Amino acid sequence: MRLYLLLAAGMVCCFLSCQKEPEDILTSTACKIERIVYYDDNDPIDTVGFEYTGDRATKLHLFSTRKEVEYAGNHIVKRTYYDRGTTNVWGIDEFSYNPDSTISRVNFYVVDPALAQPFLFLQWDFTYNAGKLSMIQAKQDTSGNGPEPAVNSYFIYTGNNITQVIQNFLGSQEADTLNYTYDAKQNYFSKQPNLWLADYVFESFDGFALPIALSANNVISFGDMQGNSSTIAYEETDKQDIESMTIDGDLWSRYQYKCQ
Repeated sequence: MRLYLLLAAGMVCCFLSCQKEPEDILTSTACKIERIVYYDDNDPIDTVGFEYTGDRATKLHLFSTRKEVEYAGNHIVKRTYYDRGTTNVWGIDEFSYNPDSTISRVNFYVVDPALAQPFLFLQWDFTYNAGKLSMIQAKQDTSGNGPEPAVNSYFIYTGNNITQVIQNFLGSQEADTLNYTYDAKQNYFSKQPNLWLADYVFESFDGFALPIALSANNVISFGDMQGNSSTIAYEETDKQDIESMTIDGDLWSRYQYKCQ
């Protein structure tokens, strides 16, 4: 199995995004992101379309889901998930912040008409060291007694790049480690801060995916402790924004913009 499938497996287990981020609010830069297209075996499988209120992206449209984003000042405080084309809510994300504007916690609630109130199913707690994200603890409710610790992700830096992530799975007492290498260019997701908050790749808060968005430069390879490795390549627009990302030669995502 290609190593990127290990990365992908972590990307689909939960929901959302982290560091001094949602002051990286869903706002526009010179070019507004309008659409992200996702691929599997180079075939398109889903899209995210952006709808703006002023400079802020407030609605995200996927094939089966609509996400509505609420703000307090410069912070995202809530995201509501709807079945697309309906008013049926099936999930809610709520954000809490530290005094320095870093995220402290994200709660994900399942909304079910059979339940009297939304059910807290997933929770992520964020820890920082000298302003850098150092750990995320993912919790899940498996018994109906509230979220319990499930996975700890630890982030190790070289300069401002995350060069190693260690994940400890608390139930099985197993651990996985990935190491990362970088190019010398500014991280594409820091140039378009609305990207990573709406991008599938980072929605799960999975520690193995976050170096792609949270480091100063762009990840070009990642590998495990057994010597398996994968490469990431990027194409950019004439404005030096990300246009596409491929993993091991397979198209992963493509980005479309409207420039002012």
